[in-house]
Amino acid sequence: MTRMRQMRTMYASLAVIPLLIAPAPARAEVSRVEIATRADVLGGRSFGSVGPYEQIVGRVYFSVDPADERNRVVVDLDKAAKNAAGRVELSADLAILRPKDPSRGSGIALIDVVNRGRKRVFTSFNRAAETGHLSTAAELGDGFLLHRGYTLVWVGWEFDVPQRDGAMRITAPNAIGTTGLVRATITPNARSTEVTVGDLIGYTPSDPAAAANTLTVRDNFARAVAARR
Repeated sequence: MTRMRQMRTMYASLAVIPLLIAPAPARAEVSRVEIATRADVLGGRSFGSVGPYEQIVGRVYFSVDPADERNRVVVDLDKAAKNAAGRVELSADLAILRPKDPSRGSGIALIDVVNRGRKRVFTSFNRAAETGHLSTAAELGDGFLLHRGYTLVWVGWEFDVPQRDGAMRITAPNAIGTTGLVRATITPNARSTEVTVGDLIGYTPSDPAAAANTLTVRDNFARAVAARR
């Protein structure tokens, strides 16, 4: 199977999955987009017949109607602060790579709603190194998508991504007056006396001394061997 055929197979799979698992998706509207910076990619390097690319970095702002039937799948949405129009506002990091001359592009955009703040499209398609700011040749890899004129769009969607250089996040309002037990699982990849559980960074403890605050240690996924406050 050629690489292009593999890509087409992946696109078909990605298109079918939302139809199967989200027959009544939540609805959010883009209220505005703010552009912070735009710059030539790799100093204006040309990608074949497509020519140079530019990178656009900014934020995209959304508003959500908590009274919309389709938005009831969002837990506690009705408890978030609302604007004068009765809508809940949120915003996300946005990054775009696109041909400087749109007429030379393919007219197709690949949108990556990023996982844990990481841009992964180029690592999957371009044989690229781990991607941060898209400022080095290693982060763009072999240029497979760029030589074919694709526009790449990354949008942050997780509010609890640890703050780190190049990470993309979403900023969402808190559900007012709600508390609950939050769990996270972490598997250290090296022996250490200290580990930061980054997946809990977005949650403020209602009572740091509560008995429910525990650390459970497992020697495998099936059996817990100890619990500590």
